[in-house]
Amino acid sequence: MMSSPWYGSLLHFAIAVIVVVVALASPVPQPPKIEVISTATNKIDVQVKPTTADDTTPILGYTLYYKPDFSNWKSVTLSASISKYRLTDLRCGSNYKIYATAFNKIGTSEPSHITNTSTMGMEPIIPEIDEFIEVSTMAITFHLNAWDDGGCPIHYFVIEYRERNQEDWIMTSTQVKPSGTYVIFELTPATWYKCRITAHNNAGSSVAEYEIATLALTGVPQPPKIEVISTATNKIDVQVKPTTADDTTPILGYTLYYKPDFSDWKSVTLSASISKYRLTDLRCGSNYKIYATAFNKIGTSEPSHITNTSTMGMEPIIPEIDEFIEVSTMAITFHLNAWGDGGCPIHYFVIEYRERNQEDWIMASTQVKPSGNYVILELTPATWYKCRITAHNNAGSSVAEYEIATLALTGVPQPPKIEVISTATNKIDVQVKPTTADDTTPILGYTLYYKPDFSDWKSVTLSASISKYRLTDLQCGSNYKIYATAFNKIGTSEPSHITNTSTMGMEPIIPETEEFIEVSTMAITFHLNAWGDGGCPIHYFVIEYRER
Repeated sequence: MMSSPWYGSLLHFAIAVIVVVVALASPVPQPPKIEVISTATNKIDVQVKPTTADDTTPILGYTLYYKPDFSNWKSVTLSASISKYRLTDLRCGSNYKIYATAFNKIGTSEPSHITNTSTMGMEPIIPEIDEFIEVSTMAITFHLNAWDDGGCPIHYFVIEYRERNQEDWIMTSTQVKPSGTYVIFELTPATWYKCRITAHNNAGSSVAEYEIATLALTGVPQPPKIEVISTATNKIDVQVKPTTADDTTPILGYTLYYKPDFSDWKSVTLSASISKYRLTDLRCGSNYKIYATAFNKIGTSEPSHITNTSTMGMEPIIPEIDEFIEVSTMAITFHLNAWGDGGCPIHYFVIEYRERNQEDWIMASTQVKPSGNYVILELTPATWYKCRITAHNNAGSSVAEYEIATLALTGVPQPPKIEVISTATNKIDVQVKPTTADDTTPILGYTLYYKPDFSDWKSVTLSASISKYRLTDLQCGSNYKIYATAFNKIGTSEPSHITNTSTMGMEPIIPETEEFIEVSTMAITFHLNAWGDGGCPIHYFVIEYRER
């Protein structure tokens, strides 16, 4: 029996998912027509329609593809009854390419011609100088809200300046936020300066250059007086008043400047009728510098002297050892809630320990959250240890060192028994029970510890009457380690053996080829919803291809 030429070649194919691209003859649809109807700053309305009518193999729908310059294609599938579609959440003031394919029950058309269009919006619009710039004797203030964003929000400004007779620009900042004011200080009175401001948005950037002369020292107000009235953990009350009364060119208002150490200046403008002002949303327990300027119709005063003050609050307060530390035979438990925050919330703890006769510290953790308990496990019974705990808040840090001896192996409970009863995708039911009954020093409760791979231990404390407990909000399809300790009025048991288990769920399930892949003459479409998630939601796909 003779075999055909193609039959022999089949003996050499690799066993894999094979996609054969067949050059389909008509009756696949003709490429559709595509037309942009209207555009806005973040949307484009598109009309898609067939090139010719075909009653024998009617078009079932369209796939619309679109992308901005220097980005990836996105697509959306439309039924044949929807010929007009609005692309939304687009980038403002950006060029877009759009094309479409049509499909019927036989296959998918060639792509249509690519249509080039753009969303509305333009580079930032340079403002008039008198709306944008305010000049005093030794400072230039830029009112950033004077810029028009051109329909696309401004991301940031770059501000540079130089004296007119100098060549080198001075860079004040490359990332000025697009709101409020920005001030260049310590300039020379009666001097010409050049300023260059670059505003950036999605549509591009605009550069404005100005020649500006600072004012001479005549007619402007004297620097005002500034006094701190009161402070709290996150606010400071300030009084601003003129140095001298001036009825001929009265003060119109004040600009109050303030900043914490190692941060940027902020400012607020007050009318002359408001002499007391409350600075709010400040950092707790932090040093602040404050000064002010006064302005009248002629110009702005020199800055006042800088006033140094601070918000209330202090470093974390070290607790008493018996409130903070609980010791068992092979573990030390730190009750973190025993610390006082000094009026400023604690951000995190750093915990270190070592045996007393050793020199090198062991770093238990550098980012312990400031709540609940933290436990150092697998210590040696009846052994002296040194522990060092550093607590951090906005006001600073406090370091506590303790010498602690673990208990000898007498009188504490035996390690409890632990059993996994059932698991689900995000929960595990656990049973904890004593190894032996003890009526003289009965068990008062258990501490249950659990963690997924590559993460930190968490714990929950159970009374002795609760032997079954459900761990919830767990990671799907993940391995977990679980152990427990029992405690009585004498102390805490050794840890139980660690139980290894896992929540339910598996890797994504590969679909059948015909459910997943759709082929046309020049394209392959993947229907991602054909994959099964294995019980755990799929995060993302990686797609690669090559010619065979």
